[in-house]
Amino acid sequence: MRYFSIIFFASLLLISCGGKHSTVGLQEVTIMDEQQYQLVLYTPRVANVVPLDQQQNAFVGIKNKTGQPLNIDLNWQFWEFDSDTARYRTITAVEPQQETYLDFPDHVFERKGLKAFKVEHHGANGHFSFALMDPMGNDYQSDFRFGVAGVRYNNLDQLHWIGDAMAQIGVQYNRKFIYWEKVQPDSLTWDFSSVDEPLKIMQDKGIHRELLMSGTAHWAMKPGYENIKIKKYAPPRLEPWRKYVATVAERYKNDIQYYEIWNEPDFGFFQGNTEDYVNTLKVAYEEIKKVDSNLTVLTGGFAHVLPRPKFVKFRGDLHKDAIRLGQDYFDVHAVHIHGDYDRFKPYVDGKLADIRKPLKKQQPLWFNETGVTAHQVGEVEQARNVYKKINLIMARNALGVCWFSPQNNIRHSDGAERNYGLISENNSPKSAYVAYNEFVRQMHQVTYLKDIDLGQGIEAFLYQKPGGYILNAWRQEKSTADQLHEFSVSEGTSVKYVDLMGNEKSLPVREGKVVVPVTYKCGYVLFEDAEMAPAYSKKFFALEGSAFADAKDKITMPVKLEASIKSIKSSQDKETIAIENELLSTVSKANHLLLDVDYGDASETLNIPVIRPVLVENKATYSASPNIVVDTYEHVKNRYENDPNTAHLIWKGKADLSAVSYLAINKDYLLVKIVVEDDIHLQPYNNRLIYKGDGIQLGLRTKEMNGVWEIGLAHQKSEKPTCMIFDKPVGFAKKGLLDKMIYTTARQGSTTTYELKLPKEAFGLGKIDQQGFYFNFIVNDNDEGEREGYIQLAEGLGGKKSYEDYKYIIFE
Repeated sequence: MRYFSIIFFASLLLISCGGKHSTVGLQEVTIMDEQQYQLVLYTPRVANVVPLDQQQNAFVGIKNKTGQPLNIDLNWQFWEFDSDTARYRTITAVEPQQETYLDFPDHVFERKGLKAFKVEHHGANGHFSFALMDPMGNDYQSDFRFGVAGVRYNNLDQLHWIGDAMAQIGVQYNRKFIYWEKVQPDSLTWDFSSVDEPLKIMQDKGIHRELLMSGTAHWAMKPGYENIKIKKYAPPRLEPWRKYVATVAERYKNDIQYYEIWNEPDFGFFQGNTEDYVNTLKVAYEEIKKVDSNLTVLTGGFAHVLPRPKFVKFRGDLHKDAIRLGQDYFDVHAVHIHGDYDRFKPYVDGKLADIRKPLKKQQPLWFNETGVTAHQVGEVEQARNVYKKINLIMARNALGVCWFSPQNNIRHSDGAERNYGLISENNSPKSAYVAYNEFVRQMHQVTYLKDIDLGQGIEAFLYQKPGGYILNAWRQEKSTADQLHEFSVSEGTSVKYVDLMGNEKSLPVREGKVVVPVTYKCGYVLFEDAEMAPAYSKKFFALEGSAFADAKDKITMPVKLEASIKSIKSSQDKETIAIENELLSTVSKANHLLLDVDYGDASETLNIPVIRPVLVENKATYSASPNIVVDTYEHVKNRYENDPNTAHLIWKGKADLSAVSYLAINKDYLLVKIVVEDDIHLQPYNNRLIYKGDGIQLGLRTKEMNGVWEIGLAHQKSEKPTCMIFDKPVGFAKKGLLDKMIYTTARQGSTTTYELKLPKEAFGLGKIDQQGFYFNFIVNDNDEGEREGYIQLAEGLGGKKSYEDYKYIIFE
């Protein structure tokens, strides 16, 4: 949905100093607190939640802190989940020492979902959001355990707030530590006060504890591990561990069902060997089952399916070996795997499935700490990943999920660690918060039936629910276009589509057929009053290949059309798209076309990614002229340009930093040469830190790959090159690749030349001379001992990672 800018003048504002506005019982959040005034948001529920029947209780208060009348002139920006930004202005008269209430424009309440605002006044600004939604609440029955992990609080009042915020979106489980050191500071002293009251607070809100028993008390360390820097990461002596576990289980057997044995033992939180961990798990299992055989024991929540290299020589692959050797000592296999869906699914269906093959009982999975940080994917994609990841988790018959985490962690200065939360640090909901609520609402009573193959780049899962079925399908591959697919349904079935924010629309059923949109936006297709499961019929509208633009911006799209499609128009300019010889064509400079497809009594707007290729001559030697030039300000990313104290470090033109790139190809190698002009060359780093000094980073990917090759190359003081493979697509191994590559660097005057020859077979590039590939590079710049910025060919490599923004190379 798009909104146009709206200006409300003072004479048109609905302003009240009482009357219909009452703040009694409302939540109050400060937006801005300036010398003369305070701006406050009022909402009915914690986390700024506004139920649909309480819209009148969402408004802004402007408090005049002075003894003089004020006219507060505010400029507002407003946006919703996945929408454009609207702007409006308010001018509000506020009497001395009084508070005036300001309503939101009516269009803010037209659709469910996140409502985000930025408000500015004379250079000061504030950010906030509220969620217009149906709070799910957690008083429901489900075979799937919806939970959260990473609950952090400074006091019990804050825990109450977090508990209320989580309960209202359907959370029933909370993965939380018990600290041995606090509970038993020495072998004779027991103190459960750090557990009892927080446990009761969450229980009273309908949230059960999944108890994480991790960390060794200092006095109970196993001999031989005295040199470990953080003592709680040492394995415990088994006898005190046995007594501790038995005591905890006996105390909480009526309150806690699930007991997890260690946090991420495959990473550095357990620094014993595999035998140490299996023994630790075995003893815990024995003692818990002695207390009550119906209590449930979880393995430690394994962080990943790939072992950390620093521990491999010492103990091998602890996750893999512990599952095989310790399979008689747990009821549930706990796993984490943070990150977005692109990486999550291949790990779950690949390496994790391999790790589980030796299991005789096939104990269920519980993804009891998984999430994705908005710092890397943005808040909209974070919300989509709530939907995507939990879909796959349910489809792999897991016991439950604990999403990490309830709220952004202000204790971390690091952007990635700080931004995992469903709620921001200022207590405003994020899109992911609303998406979690809607997922629980739609999915808490479903049974997974099957994956459905709708073609490359599409994910689709079918579930049964009381009275019908749910199809969750979306476009995962970014270069694939949105599509329409036809399903057959039983007589009397009604169908509707629900988006991630909870907005519904009906899908017409004609002669037992329904056309279902499958888009990047994600959503739920509900088949109500259905006697039989929907049956896949055919593609109704889908491109037969990619949409390509030529040098004159003519875009062609191969497609086969159903006869019932009446028209296809460009949503951007409302022009009808020409159709000839099964090709759609139009002229546009857009990188994404929005096509309005009309098919009778329904229509859909579909997003079509457009590839604008860089054409490179298909030959084994470099051309005389560069294929790519990066030498203008639009390519520059400089961290100092807004700081007057570091003005000497800003980009000063081509001589300061610029680059040209040459590409060539032969039967065995992809050849890349990047020539950099840089007045000062400084590279004091080695290995994975070379990005902090002068050097280059390459990103490349084929359409078939899941993930991206990210390679760094630096020229050292020694005149020798250092090369690193920072990242790789799923299914490829880094080991031995550097030995197969040929790479050189040279510096002469202010010019540095970087050359790489990448073996096509080893890097999965065997078809690029026919099909092309995604390509990007950045040149890092360090003039005074730290990375001041970089120049880039395109977005997607130096900051937010997204190959969708890479250039597409075609050899001709």
